[in-house]
Amino acid sequence: LSETFHKTLNAFYKSMKKTSPLEEASEEDSEELLSTIKLLVDQLDQYKNTLQNNKNEFQKLQEQQKFMFGDKKQFSNEVTKLQLDYSTHGLESTEKGLAMMHFTYNLFTAAQEGKILQEFQANAQGNESYISDNFSEIAVFKKYTKEEYTFPHNDEIKKYYPDAYAHLEKIKAFYGIFYEVMEDHVRGDEESAAYKATKLQENALALNTDYKDLLKDDVEK
Repeated sequence: LSETFHKTLNAFYKSMKKTSPLEEASEEDSEELLSTIKLLVDQLDQYKNTLQNNKNEFQKLQEQQKFMFGDKKQFSNEVTKLQLDYSTHGLESTEKGLAMMHFTYNLFTAAQEGKILQEFQANAQGNESYISDNFSEIAVFKKYTKEEYTFPHNDEIKKYYPDAYAHLEKIKAFYGIFYEVMEDHVRGDEESAAYKATKLQENALALNTDYKDLLKDDVEK
């Protein structure tokens, strides 16, 4: 594998460090942070369910108001409208918060996998027989070669944070191409490996961005 290929991987690691604070965290700290994110997601999901249930109840009440008259109907209409507005805005805000948490979790998980890649590359550099002998170590990246594979909660992330969604798609492309380059190398198809390695370089450059910039919505841009 060429020196350019190894430089491309090093550029990718720098991009991940810039995007993901978890990249330089210890394994223990990483697991603790991911557990915290899971807990926050569970809490937001519970709050979202509460808001949805409240909204459903007031929508039922709205139907019953058709049979009311006078001041009682007017008062009930005003209260119901306020509650429905509150539930609707609350649901949207909660869904947006969940999308941010899901993106962060996916990004940090991808950063952990990046450490596997980094260790594999370090062992393979100057010892290319290591790639064939230990190819199973990077089996985790095979899923990224599948067109149908998506990060969890991709649709919600895309809805509220399209730049974050696009960034995850670039990570998917990078990991997928990396796996295919390694696979071609093991098979002895160096021509295909070299061609895909040039695409890998393009993907590495496209990943150079800041985490906070990925979570700007259309209003903030």
